[in-house]
Amino acid sequence: VLGGGEAAGPLYPPAIIDEAMFSCEEAAKNAYTETQLEPADIDWWGLYDCFPICFLRAIEAVGLAPKGQGGKWIEDRYHETGGDSPSSSYCPSVFPVNTHGGLLAFGAPWETPAIYNVCEAVAQLTGAAKERQVQNARRALVYGNGGIFSASAIAILSRAVEE
Repeated sequence: VLGGGEAAGPLYPPAIIDEAMFSCEEAAKNAYTETQLEPADIDWWGLYDCFPICFLRAIEAVGLAPKGQGGKWIEDRYHETGGDSPSSSYCPSVFPVNTHGGLLAFGAPWETPAIYNVCEAVAQLTGAAKERQVQNARRALVYGNGGIFSASAIAILSRAVEE
């Protein structure tokens, strides 16, 4: 573990949902500051995706896409992987996010999803992810949230530097 960041918004959902309640951007900033890294330094991303809006917010918060462009970023990756072609073959290195399938693949059994992201990050960093493997994955970012976007935590992991 290279480092991480946490942030919290309101304890209870406010009457009006606005930018003040979202904590994922601050958690990402804290993690990048602590590790002295930026999004371009990350090879694999494990983002909490309990609802589509959570996934979009996470894509933008961690710096994969500018604010308001998360959907376009995902669509672009989909087309780059040939997702709209019947003969497409998935390439994890083009879309290195939730290669384990995310919550759509395994559900949300209480607190377990957070550890699924950590397990997949370790598989990616050790080269054990098989057909899901992102080539030369050296650093991974895992993100989870609680409440209604109000509590966020990010950890940045790395494999050992080869001698």
